[in-house]
Amino acid sequence: MIVTVDGAEPEDLRGHSAGPASARFAGVVRALGDPLPDPTVVIDRHRRANGTGMQESIRIASTAHEPVCCLVEVALGTDLGEMHDVKSGLPGTSLAASAMPAGLQWLGADGTRVVVTGSPQPDALDPDAARLQWAVLIDPGESVTLGLSVHVSEGPAPAVGAVEPTRRVWSEPRVRTADPRLSSLLAQSLADLFGLRLSDPIAPQDTFLAAGSPWFLTLFGRDSLWAARMMLPLGTEVAAGTLRALARRQGKRTDPVTEEQPGKIPHELRRVTSAHDGAGIILPALYYGNRRRDRAVGDAAARRLALGHAARTGCAAPRRRRGRIGLDA
Repeated sequence: MIVTVDGAEPEDLRGHSAGPASARFAGVVRALGDPLPDPTVVIDRHRRANGTGMQESIRIASTAHEPVCCLVEVALGTDLGEMHDVKSGLPGTSLAASAMPAGLQWLGADGTRVVVTGSPQPDALDPDAARLQWAVLIDPGESVTLGLSVHVSEGPAPAVGAVEPTRRVWSEPRVRTADPRLSSLLAQSLADLFGLRLSDPIAPQDTFLAAGSPWFLTLFGRDSLWAARMMLPLGTEVAAGTLRALARRQGKRTDPVTEEQPGKIPHELRRVTSAHDGAGIILPALYYGNRRRDRAVGDAAARRLALGHAARTGCAAPRRRRGRIGLDA
């Protein structure tokens, strides 16, 4: 996504995270406003991700002495590339956009659909160039805010689901310390974990933690179990969700392709089969791994038992939160 004002990108001043699912970007538009060393037209963008896409507000403010008239344009594009292709740096082919009321849409070969709408309704749509345009007039001391909403609906059944931003799955600790850096470190760590929350599409009430973002934003047997074990002092909901999600996919048969075996814990869950051409590796969407080749696969089975025991007995939780939990799949 590229935002331009009168055909030029604003000059970036700063960008920063505003939470686990939010970011802000500030810039100036030197070509507009009063001809002074200090810019009189500024732009502030606030991006917020959610479970099905994102929203972005674009606020342009002016302190110029005269009204500012400009053309704001947002250029968009997507190839709907699979994660393993993006991670490998493989070039994608941009999909063609089509016009729809107040926005544009893209359709993938697998049925995945991306819809982008503007608010207020754009003055012009160019599906060939995938652009939205607004003609903007800003009076002195005033501002104008434009909005973008991106919604993604997956064609095939998703491997993992999003968790509602307002849903809390662990208690919030309070830390009192002479060194304020410890409190900041804890707050940032929990915010990072908050951004890794995922749910099981089969049972959306079950929450677990992904192995990492962006490349490993999915269920990993070993990593998700580790994270759930370390979170036990703040509650057992993540542990229960992790154990149930893995139990639903625990091996039941012998399959040399996925390396599934009875009782085996999955190593990695993806939406589709991934082919790593450079290494000659093909990984099924649900992959169990090889114990001889990857020690993590063997660790997962033992860690599942350890996590289940700790969660049931409350040995890692504060005394007031101890108790049994149901882990039936």
